[in-house]
Amino acid sequence: MAPSDYLTVTALTTYIARKFSADPYMREVYVAGEVSNFRQRPTHQYFSLKDDGAKINVAMFKSAFAKVKFQLEDGMRVLAVGRITVYPPTGNYQMTIERLEPDGVGALYAAFQQLNENLQKEGLYQVHNAWPLRQYPQRVAVVTSPSGAVIQDIMTTVKRRYPQLELVLFPTLVQGDKAADDIVRQLHNVDLVGKFDAVIVGRGGGSIEDLWPFNEERVARAIAAMHIPVVSSVGHETDVTIADYVADYRAATPTAAAEYVTPVTAAQAAVNVDKLTARLVRAETAELSTLRARLNRARGSVMLTQPARLYDNYVQRLDQLRTRLANVLPQRLGQTQNQVQYLQRRLAHAGLVGRISQLQQHVDDLATRNPRAALQVIHNQAQRAQAAAEALDHLSPLKTMARGYGYVTDPDGRLIARTSDFKVGATAVVHVTDGTVTTKVKAVTPDTKA
Repeated sequence: MAPSDYLTVTALTTYIARKFSADPYMREVYVAGEVSNFRQRPTHQYFSLKDDGAKINVAMFKSAFAKVKFQLEDGMRVLAVGRITVYPPTGNYQMTIERLEPDGVGALYAAFQQLNENLQKEGLYQVHNAWPLRQYPQRVAVVTSPSGAVIQDIMTTVKRRYPQLELVLFPTLVQGDKAADDIVRQLHNVDLVGKFDAVIVGRGGGSIEDLWPFNEERVARAIAAMHIPVVSSVGHETDVTIADYVADYRAATPTAAAEYVTPVTAAQAAVNVDKLTARLVRAETAELSTLRARLNRARGSVMLTQPARLYDNYVQRLDQLRTRLANVLPQRLGQTQNQVQYLQRRLAHAGLVGRISQLQQHVDDLATRNPRAALQVIHNQAQRAQAAAEALDHLSPLKTMARGYGYVTDPDGRLIARTSDFKVGATAVVHVTDGTVTTKVKAVTPDTKA
C-alpha cells in the first residue's frame, strides 16, 4: 500500500468519534458504577466510574453538576445517565454525564440525609434551642405564599383565639428553583423590619420535590440567624424538613403554628389576667404593710421622740477635746519658748552682731570708693573715644581733599578712576573740597608704564 492509503491518527480518531455519535445506542447510556478519583473542582468535574472488571473516565460539566442534590464522594455507588464521547487530543473515550443519582436511594433523600447530618454535627440545630414565645404577643410575621391555604388557616385560628394579635404577611414563593432565595430574602426582611414577637414559616403538603426549598442549606442558616422565635409548619404531619429541625418549634399544621404563638384561649387569657390582678393586689397589700410597719418604727424611734439624745455623744466628745486643749496648749507654749531661747543663745555664741558691723563698714567703704572708680572709668573711656575720633578724622577723605586732592565722576555720579573710563569729548565732574567743577575731556593718555 502506498503511504497515502494510510489513515492519519487524527482521521482515525475523528472516524471513531463519529461512529460513537452516530450510534443510537451511544447517544444516551445508563451506567451503574462506583465513584473513583473524585475531587471537586470549581467548574467542571472529572472522575471515574468503575466496577470489578473495568473503569471508564467520566466528565460532568458545571450546568449538569449544579443539579446534583447530594454530596458526591469516592466509593459511592451511583446511577449515571449520559453519552459516550471521544476526546481527540488523547484518543480516550469517556462518558459525559447529564444526570446522576445515588444507587438504591433517591438523590433528594440522600442530599437531605447528608445536609441533616452536617448541620447536626455543626450544632446549627442548637442555635435557637427553643427560644421562649411571648405569652401575650403583639405582632407576628408569617412567611408563606399569599394564595395558599396556610395563611387562611393561620388567620382563622388567630381571629378565634386572640383577635388583637397583628399578623404581617411576607409573601414568598414556596415551591420551585427560586423559592429558597425568596424565603431567605423575606426572612431577612422580617429581621430588618423588626418589632415582631415571632415568625411562622410554612407551606402546605406535597412531594419531597415540592418541599425541597425548605431543605436548602441557605434557608436553614437564615432561620438560625433570626433574632426572634421561629415556628416551622411545612407539609403534613408526616413530612419532616431541615427547616423543622433548625426552627425553635415545629407545628404539624398551620393551625397548630397559630396556636403556638397565641394564648391557650381567650377565656384562659382572661383567667390569667384575673390571677395577675390578684397577685398584684396581694403584692401591693404586703408592700403597704411593710411600709406601715417601718413608719410605726420610725415614729417610736429616738430620733423623733428624743432628738436631743442624738447629740449627747458629740457634746461629750467636745468636752474631752476642750480639756485636752487646755492641757496641751501651755505645754506647747513652754516648748516653743525654750526653743526660742536656745536659738538666741546660738546666735549670741556665733558673734552675729560683730560680723554684721564688719560687713556694714565694708559696705560703707565700697560706697565711698565707687564714685571715684566710676569717674576714673568715664575719664578713660572719654580719652579712648577722643583718640579714635582723631584717628578717624585723619583717615577722612575730606582731609585728603583739603590737601589738594579730588575725585572725578561722570554726570550721573558714577566714579571715574581709569583712563578707559574717559571718552574724548565727554563731560566729567571733578569733586573738590568746596564744590564741583564740570569739564570736557579733550584727550586721554594712558600710562604705558602701568
